[in-house]
Amino acid sequence: MESLKSGSKGLLVKILQSYLKVLQPNVIKNISDTFDGATKTAVENFQRNAGLKVDGEVGDKTWEALIKRFEPIWNQTDSEFQEILKQINTAKDNANTAISDVNTAITGATENLGKINNAVKSIDDAKNTSVKTIDNVKDSAIELINAAKNRVIEEVDSSQDKAIEKIKETKDNVIKDINIARDSVVKGVNGARDSAVKEVNVVKDSNIKEINVAKNEATRDVNEAKDSVVAEVKKEVEPLLNRIVEVQTTVLEARKTAQIQAYRAEASASLVKAKESARGASIKLAEATNIYNQIKALRSGVESVVKQAREAAAEALSKLSAEKAKASDEAANQAIKQDDIVQKELENAETIFTIIVNEVKNAETAVQDVENQEEESHKFTELDILKISVNNIAEKEEEAKAAYGRISKPLEELKLVPEKIEKIKQEVDKLAKAAESGLDVPKSSTPLEGPNFKNIWELFENNTDTTRTSKSKKKELPPDETNWDDFEEFFDLKTKKIKGSA
Repeated sequence: MESLKSGSKGLLVKILQSYLKVLQPNVIKNISDTFDGATKTAVENFQRNAGLKVDGEVGDKTWEALIKRFEPIWNQTDSEFQEILKQINTAKDNANTAISDVNTAITGATENLGKINNAVKSIDDAKNTSVKTIDNVKDSAIELINAAKNRVIEEVDSSQDKAIEKIKETKDNVIKDINIARDSVVKGVNGARDSAVKEVNVVKDSNIKEINVAKNEATRDVNEAKDSVVAEVKKEVEPLLNRIVEVQTTVLEARKTAQIQAYRAEASASLVKAKESARGASIKLAEATNIYNQIKALRSGVESVVKQAREAAAEALSKLSAEKAKASDEAANQAIKQDDIVQKELENAETIFTIIVNEVKNAETAVQDVENQEEESHKFTELDILKISVNNIAEKEEEAKAAYGRISKPLEELKLVPEKIEKIKQEVDKLAKAAESGLDVPKSSTPLEGPNFKNIWELFENNTDTTRTSKSKKKELPPDETNWDDFEEFFDLKTKKIKGSA
């Protein structure tokens, strides 16, 4: 098949561009009959992918690889395509024959021009011969004059006057003969020249006429052959081009359908991930609920023991000595203080539990948004709109994931509370026994601490300011973490914010 490269034009370039547009629609934007820069780039990409020499020219190997690439399509109409190629080659041979006839006619015209040039040369040769003849006649005349002069000189002695007259007569005759000979030669030369020029003009006009006729006939034949070839090729190739366009359209539609399916699959995957985050959040909420109920049960247990200590201290006033009654009252007061710490731990746990509940709600809200948008995305068929919808779904999926991630830290804080209260309850049990017996208040082997305000502050910051407060709002500072009285107002304020948001 004919090789194509930059600058090539014609139907084969169109067919090449049609192939490449199916494979590389982003490179081949339009199909023309010119092998342009975009076509060269697409050819180089194809050669590189096919493992061929990358030179941007379409030779036999590139044609072979390109046709092989479309072999599943060509197999359906292989016999028709071979017939089309055969007719294209036949038309091409006819065009070459017509061009050969034109070249033959031009060669004949060139030969006639050679004949004209030979005739002109003959005229020039005749002219040169005539001039040479005149010179020879002139030389002969001069020789005759000199001979007569010599003869006259010989007779001078006898008759000088007669000799002079004779010389003049001879001279006049010679001059006359010279003039006659010259006129005759000039006339002959002029006649030969006019005849030659006339003959040359006749031959020239005849050859020009023949050349023009041959040229017109050749041009007509070439145009007819060209029109015939174009018509036949167009007739035979047009269905093939239409098939290529259909294939291209099918490929583009398939690509679009695949992209739509990919976007919808991505949306479905985001929905699954969001639900998984919400499910994980629900599991952690269940765990937090169990811990919170455990904390409330421990709180009730401590409260019951403290009540016993207070009752024991009241009875000690009437039953025990003043010293033991005082010790009993001190033990009851210590138990009450420990009960206050437990109450604060409970409130702390309630705040943390509220934060976890809010985050679970955030995750569930994000999942609901993902479900709604994922269902809505099935109505979109435009890729740009569908892509925007998928991006929004991904953002909501990230919100659900983030909400799930934010539960871990408060849950870990909540897990520490039962252990703290359990230790306090053990101390309160000892204090209750001391209140009943009036013994000195036992010293705790492990110092008891109240809630870690700093950790609570971090939870407030992570679960309120970063998600619900304005970025421009001035950040509040926590009170002294060792001073419960200063912290109480701040704690109540933050608790109300969190509960209100729930």
